[in-house]
Amino acid sequence: VLAFLVVSVAISSQVPDPLAAGGWEFGGTLKFSHAPDYPIFSDTVTEEEKGEYLQITEASLSIGRFLMDRFSLAVRPSMLLYTRHSLNSSLQESISRTLFLGLGLEPSWYFLLGRSWILGAGAELGGGIWPGLSGLSADVEDPDRSLEVQFWLEPRVRAYYRISELLAPYAEAGFRLSVVRRVRDDAGDPYDPGVTILEEVRGRFAFTLGLKYFLPQGARFAETKKTPVSDWYDISGGR
Repeated sequence: VLAFLVVSVAISSQVPDPLAAGGWEFGGTLKFSHAPDYPIFSDTVTEEEKGEYLQITEASLSIGRFLMDRFSLAVRPSMLLYTRHSLNSSLQESISRTLFLGLGLEPSWYFLLGRSWILGAGAELGGGIWPGLSGLSADVEDPDRSLEVQFWLEPRVRAYYRISELLAPYAEAGFRLSVVRRVRDDAGDPYDPGVTILEEVRGRFAFTLGLKYFLPQGARFAETKKTPVSDWYDISGGR
C-alpha cells in the first residue's frame, strides 16, 4: 500500500490539468447476469422449470477528447443482449434473443468546485438498432427478420470526486427521451406503426454511480528511484 501511495504521488507531481484541451477521458461498463426463473432453494423444482432462465449481457465504452479547456466530446458505443431460455413438458428448448447496438455522442462541460470536486453537465444524442435474431421454438428454428430503430436525447449532470489526479468516481443523474420505431416485421416486410414518432416518445430517469479515468495531454509515469527492501521495512515500522 505504501509503495502504491508513493508511486501515485510521483505520478500526480508530473500530471498536468486533466480538464485541459488535448486530454482524454475514459469510462465503460461490462455486466452479465443470470437469473433462474424458479425458486432456487426449493426441493420440488422440475427439470422443465430448471431450464427456465434469463441472461443479460451489457457492455458500453466511453472515449472523450477535451477539445478545449473544460469541454469534452465523448463517443459511446454500447451493446445489450437478452437471452431467454425455457423448456416445455417434453424438455424441448425454446430460446428467444434480443440484441441492441447503439452509438451516442455527448458534449460535456466541466466546472471545478475546489481541489477535489468537479461538476459536469452534458447531453447525449444517440441512435441504435434492434435487429431480429433467430431463436428456437420447441427445438425448431424460429427465424426473426424484424428491425427496430431507436433514437434518444439524454441531458445529464454529474458530480465527480477526485481520488487522484487521474481517477474520479462520480454520481450521475439523467433523464432520457427516447423513441423506438419498428421498420420491419418478423417476416422482414416493411412495417407501418400507424402513429407519428412524437406519439411514441418515452421518458426514463436514471441514477448511476461510476468511475472515470482522465489522461491529460503529456501525462506520463515518473521515473522513481528503486528503494531497497530494508528501507521499506524501516518506513513501514517493521510490518
